[in-house]
Amino acid sequence: MPTNRHVYTGVGVKAPLPLNHKANHQLPTLGLMITGTISVTVEATADDVQADGYLPASGNWVALADFTTVVANTMAVLPYQATALRVTVVSGAGSVEVVTIQPTDKG
Repeated sequence: MPTNRHVYTGVGVKAPLPLNHKANHQLPTLGLMITGTISVTVEATADDVQADGYLPASGNWVALADFTTVVANTMAVLPYQATALRVTVVSGAGSVEVVTIQPTDKG
């Protein structure tokens, strides 16, 4: 299963992280590894974030209940398929490593 890692610092909304939403109808796993006093929220969308002219700020983002105002390491399977995730560093100092583990069409 492909694993993707992204590290973020600084308060603000980050660029969307596209997911392989066509993979075998299995849900991806999301992990957040927190360093410091950072607080993070993650949202998901079904929008085509890779479409020409797509504007993340006007997208249809839904907060993920297990990933709202996270201040400690956490990991969970997403509750539904999504085309992308968006991370917002709400406050604090430090970093968050975002890890997505996505099923593939091949065993």
